[in-house]
Amino acid sequence: MSKSSTEQLEQLICELPDVRAARIATAPNGKPTEIHVLAHKGKPPKYLARDIVSMAMAEAHLEIDYRIVSIVELGPTSHKAAAGDDSRPNDKTAKRISLASVNIDNDNISVALKENDNNASASASVKENQTPVRAVAVATLSALRQLEPNATHADIETANVLDISDRKVAVVTIVAINEENKELVFAGSAIVRDAGEYDSVVRAVLDGTNRRLGKL
Repeated sequence: MSKSSTEQLEQLICELPDVRAARIATAPNGKPTEIHVLAHKGKPPKYLARDIVSMAMAEAHLEIDYRIVSIVELGPTSHKAAAGDDSRPNDKTAKRISLASVNIDNDNISVALKENDNNASASASVKENQTPVRAVAVATLSALRQLEPNATHADIETANVLDISDRKVAVVTIVAINEENKELVFAGSAIVRDAGEYDSVVRAVLDGTNRRLGKL
């Protein structure tokens, strides 16, 4: 796909009911590798993903694997999910981990997390992770592994900051393997506030993993 074709497909996706924004990442040959969608709470993510796949075929004659579609639902009780993931966290057994700090030293980014009286920190290199945003996400997950053992079964799939109208939103997708050796994909999001993009990326990772990794 050319850049114009990609932008046209993004516009078509945004015309679907409940969709607020869409961003498509492509391989060097132009083939879509990631489709990130922000949508208002309404149609279940797996059905919205099917609509996107069908629309891409009908309007752009483009065959898309539904597994590359990541959907984040917006709203006060929003649920973030990848296509086909209908798991809901159980708040009664929630394990809440929060951000303590994010520090930048040249191309090295360190993240500190806290859970009650427990603290953990880890760092990641921007050079090794291609972008600062991804480095923040990787460092966050590395620190999380010290507080949540099941995080060792998870990896960062994508990490981006998207422009939505007059706001920016950090969106992260995480791939995890459960005890049945089944691949699960979680998505988290966080609006960029005064603390900046890196702070929102950490919060997006925690949004996608809190109350979920404990269920693996």
